[in-house]
Amino acid sequence: MLSRKGIHCIKTAPWGWLLLVSAILPIRSAIAEPPQRSPLHQRVKAALDAVPAIDTHDHLPPRDQMRELVSTPRGRGVNLRSIWQYSYFPWIHHVAPWPADGNFDAWWKLQQPNFANAKATSAYRYLLPAFEDLYGVDFDAITPEQARKLNEQIFDNYKTDDWIENVVTKRANIELMVVDPYWARLQFQRAYRFSVPLLNVTTLMRGSHPSQFGSEMDSPFAFARKRNLKTDTLDDFLKVVDAIFAEAVAADCVCLKSTQAYERSLRYEKISQERAAAVYGKPKKEITPQEQQDFEDFMFWHVCKLSAKYDLPFQVHTGQARIQGSNPMLLVDLIQANPQTKFILFHGGYPWVGETAVIAMRNRNVWIDSVWLPTLSQTVARRAYQEWLDAVPSDRIMWGADASNVEGIYGATALTRQALTDALAEKVERGELREADALRIGRQILRENALTMFPKLRRWLWRKDGQTSGEPGASAPGGIARVLRGRIVDADSGATLPARLYIEGPEKGQWHTARATGPHGPGVEYRKNYGTHSVEIHTALPAGEFTSELPPGRYTLTAERSKEWLPATAEVEIGNEPVQIELKLKRFVDVQRLGWYSGETHCHRALSELPTAMLADDLNVTLPITSWTTESDTVPPPPKEPLEAKLVEIDPTHVYWPLNTEYEIFNVARKPHMLGAVFALNQKKPLKSTVPPVGPLAMEVHDQGALLELDKHNWPWSMMIVPTMKVDLYELTNNHIWRTGFHFGRWAIQPPEYMHAEWDAKGLTENGWIEFGFQNYYALLNCGFRLRPTGGTASGVHPVPLGYGRVYVHCPGGFNYDDWMRGLNAGNSFVTTGPLMDVRLSKQLPGHTFHQKDAETTYQLDGWLFGTQPLSRVEVIESGTIVWSREMREQWKLMPGGGFGLRVNVPITIHGSNWVALRCFEPSEPGRSRFAHSAPWHIDVPGKPLRPRQEEVAFLVGRMEAEIKRHQGVLSEAAVAEYQATLATYHKMSQEARVNP
Repeated sequence: MLSRKGIHCIKTAPWGWLLLVSAILPIRSAIAEPPQRSPLHQRVKAALDAVPAIDTHDHLPPRDQMRELVSTPRGRGVNLRSIWQYSYFPWIHHVAPWPADGNFDAWWKLQQPNFANAKATSAYRYLLPAFEDLYGVDFDAITPEQARKLNEQIFDNYKTDDWIENVVTKRANIELMVVDPYWARLQFQRAYRFSVPLLNVTTLMRGSHPSQFGSEMDSPFAFARKRNLKTDTLDDFLKVVDAIFAEAVAADCVCLKSTQAYERSLRYEKISQERAAAVYGKPKKEITPQEQQDFEDFMFWHVCKLSAKYDLPFQVHTGQARIQGSNPMLLVDLIQANPQTKFILFHGGYPWVGETAVIAMRNRNVWIDSVWLPTLSQTVARRAYQEWLDAVPSDRIMWGADASNVEGIYGATALTRQALTDALAEKVERGELREADALRIGRQILRENALTMFPKLRRWLWRKDGQTSGEPGASAPGGIARVLRGRIVDADSGATLPARLYIEGPEKGQWHTARATGPHGPGVEYRKNYGTHSVEIHTALPAGEFTSELPPGRYTLTAERSKEWLPATAEVEIGNEPVQIELKLKRFVDVQRLGWYSGETHCHRALSELPTAMLADDLNVTLPITSWTTESDTVPPPPKEPLEAKLVEIDPTHVYWPLNTEYEIFNVARKPHMLGAVFALNQKKPLKSTVPPVGPLAMEVHDQGALLELDKHNWPWSMMIVPTMKVDLYELTNNHIWRTGFHFGRWAIQPPEYMHAEWDAKGLTENGWIEFGFQNYYALLNCGFRLRPTGGTASGVHPVPLGYGRVYVHCPGGFNYDDWMRGLNAGNSFVTTGPLMDVRLSKQLPGHTFHQKDAETTYQLDGWLFGTQPLSRVEVIESGTIVWSREMREQWKLMPGGGFGLRVNVPITIHGSNWVALRCFEPSEPGRSRFAHSAPWHIDVPGKPLRPRQEEVAFLVGRMEAEIKRHQGVLSEAAVAEYQATLATYHKMSQEARVNP
């Protein structure tokens, strides 16, 4: 409960004093002081404290992304200073800097005087309830020793998510919280079971040109690039915005939010599309302030239309921001011109709370939200609730805490409940309300109005109605939840296992997540989608124990782990009672015993997520991208926190290397001009090169002993950088191949006809994309570029689990990171999205080079293939041509642990210099296959060099000619010269190419 000692009420003054004040103050300010704590007041407060609130607006990020995380003598964490620094106190007063030596006592001595003159302010007092109720400290009278202890307690509490969960859901009694993710506006993830996403549209209005954006996370242009959407014209851009809205709806965002009041006036003129189109495409430095304002005006009106189209209510920041220009009255013409849009005026328009009331009174498409107001002024909040209830129906008012840490959320919630209690109790005492009506209105404002405004919230309700703690269960009608508890275990030993969990239902395509339970730490929720056909929503569990709160209905649960375990699936009916379930995973093959260890070389996950995600998928090695640039003239920025070139061990067989960089160049000289991507892996120090030209970067990377990886073959620059940079690795199972549906049918360079890639009305199919990747790889191998294959997913950006596409490397002496990297670079490997293999060519691992003396020699390809079901095809590839292929369902053997195995024993006769590889396909869902592909074995014969086919070299020559033409007048002479040199190399190869078979 939110019992308060720290929020004091001023005793009611004598009537004579009140009359004197009323005579000299404006009528708006002549409001009676809050009542004393009468029995009525206590009953109202107890009732409102018991309401499981719906918080319409907060900024609570995942714990590892909190701004409050700072360096301390105990390591990185949250402390007392960072709580104050990222509160609203710095808006009115100074917070002393942290001493260089990290001495708390020294900081406290500097800071204490800063509180003295601010003790009456709400910006100071809103945190006091948290310190008193959560820590047992009267901050007004705190001693240095108590402050030191409080600092330590705060640090300890924020070591896990448990503190956040406990304060929000139990102590503050908040059931659901709409979270505005300023740290990633165009990603719609839920960091906690109580958090609900919204779409922050602030940056969309700014989008006249990519140069308007300092962060890729905010940029609709970055969103468009990743989804292969055009942005050439304003019409294109509006389609991108529409796609963003569609993804937001698919991700269950409940509303929109604009904070433009911090940047400009709230007066939005109705600007024609033609006028906005004349502005679109102008770089930031070339656009006038008036032109930019016109564009933003047009976009704001356009967003209002989309708000109505997608039924996403529009939260608009009004009042306290730039102050001049933030009066909500400036929005009236726009509000009245968009009657189908539901406008929610934030912060009560403070200081214009009366004006906000009039706007809502006269416009039935307007709601008032008191979010932040009690933190700005407790006195005005009490008055505002009374004034608003005089003017508008009680079902048109909501609330929010508007803080970024749980102490702030708790304090803001306490002040809100207190102000609402004071206002309602006084109305009852004055005879304006019956007590029962006051309690109903309080519940409406704290909970029910939000559920009505945002009906999607009902599917996330998890708590017993009216309870502040205890077992989650049935909530209010229409918002039912039941507890599902479960364990994921080894079918043989019964031990719990780290795993990935999917929960679907009651309707197909309706996904839910779970929470990890037990002593092994929190799970990692992953939620990404590209539209409705490419949706990846799962929870990575550190030890297989979980709970989830679900509405009644039938659900399908699927547990997955690595490629060596059979998935476990079960259906469960959620009724009126808690349900317990156990999912049993069966390991059908242990390739680690055969010396094969898995890895992922293209990962964008937060480092804090890797331990759980890697163990859940039994991924031995990850090379996460921790530095990334998209600009040609920008050195990749260092990670936010300094990272050492030092292996991070999760356990002896699960590790990651933290220094890896991606150059993904979309802009040249700050203007859109796509080049492509390349990775530097296993660095020893940060890189200093910019590109293009790319030659200096290649030298810098290789001088560090790091490896260069080609991200995707169809980037515009890919076929240039392979010979120019001497690229080491080729992502053969790449980040466009997902567990869920294929998306990028028409992205970047398309395959030539000779590759016979499969197409449909949307462009390349997934099978066509895979074949394009294979054939492009074969062409490069035939040209003599001995790229070693690898696998990556871009998990963290794309809707795909970590390690879905992976590379297995052979370590004959057991796992060792250095041996694994050497094996990767040597090509002692195979890549897979499903099947597994353990094969040799004449007893040699993939990657081996045979020095053949005779013109003709026969080799024996021997080994085993493994799959969760019989593979549909097994093929031997020789210099890009299938020389042996079988559909061998009848020869598969059922493995003792389930799954299937097949012995492969094939003689291969080689004529001249050549290469050989093995690939196989496993059917998954209709029309889709998972595959495995070995690294090639190479055969060198003196005097008989390997020659590419004419059609392969013609394709490469055409790529270079098109790129040289495209880059004229854009790239520097040195950069274009690299393309010209590569073109000369391919021209020379074409003169020696063999006739197509």
